[in-house]
Amino acid sequence: LMEEYKKDLFLSEYGIAFPDSTELTGIILSEVQFRLFDSFNFSKKDTIDFLHSFSETSFDALDNDFKLIDVYNQYRIVPLKKIYINWNDFEKIDKIDVDFLDKYFDDIWFPSVDDIEIFDDTFNWMISIRHYGSVMIKQKI
Repeated sequence: LMEEYKKDLFLSEYGIAFPDSTELTGIILSEVQFRLFDSFNFSKKDTIDFLHSFSETSFDALDNDFKLIDVYNQYRIVPLKKIYINWNDFEKIDKIDVDFLDKYFDDIWFPSVDDIEIFDDTFNWMISIRHYGSVMIKQKI
């Protein structure tokens, strides 16, 4: 769930409102959770083990020149136009425009606070970015 203070900071910095992001709730959240858990063969109770199964990358989200597009390109990921951001144990998930996330990543992900996972409706890949900058990846073979 995108916190309001991030949207307020965005407005004060850029002078424009934060573009629409959709918080998943109810049946839509349940459907995305089901498809994600089924696709990667894990359950909510196995989240920690699942995240430990990700592969380390050479990327560091704390680098000044970090761009998600570089991660996509290196791992041959072609994300759909809308992607998901998991904020909390796959219970708080937002859907947002992929280009917006890449362009304004530093205004969305806050180091030392946010651990996030990024994925799309293909459920074939997931990027995990830890609060200390580590970027990890999981792809279906």
